[in-house]
Amino acid sequence: ESGNWSRIKSHLAKLLAKRGFLAAAKDESFQRLSRDSGGVTKDQVFEWMSRSETFQQYEQIMRAKWSENSFINHTGAALKDVGYAKIRNGGGHALARYALPEDNVLSQDSESDEEDSDDRKQERCEVEEQRISKIAALVDELESKTNGELMEMLREGINS
Repeated sequence: ESGNWSRIKSHLAKLLAKRGFLAAAKDESFQRLSRDSGGVTKDQVFEWMSRSETFQQYEQIMRAKWSENSFINHTGAALKDVGYAKIRNGGGHALARYALPEDNVLSQDSESDEEDSDDRKQERCEVEEQRISKIAALVDELESKTNGELMEMLREGINS
């Protein structure tokens, strides 16, 4: 049960990250920033979230909960999952820049699936379906909650 609760909290954190990243991408001033700057950095996405009434504590909570590497990996995956596309790698003092997601953008993982064999795709699908069926009810419950309710659950989860 402890492992399940850990997975629930992890899913909650990733779901909130994705919702916050999408909310930022829909904001007109953030879209202007992206257009004028040739994309946005992950730091700029978190700056937007920190000014959001709903998501303002997300980064602080998650940095307290996750190691730095976990935070970077989970949030990087969430950016990719919702359609942010890396347009320039960071290097030296430059930070990586991302294009904002557009409607119905497939992640690069989906595109790479086309190159896999049919058997491998089928096997991955079966494993994924089994995993999803085990936690589907929990995920449905989380996804039905408002962003505010999810943030409250995340705050409470940190204290438990």
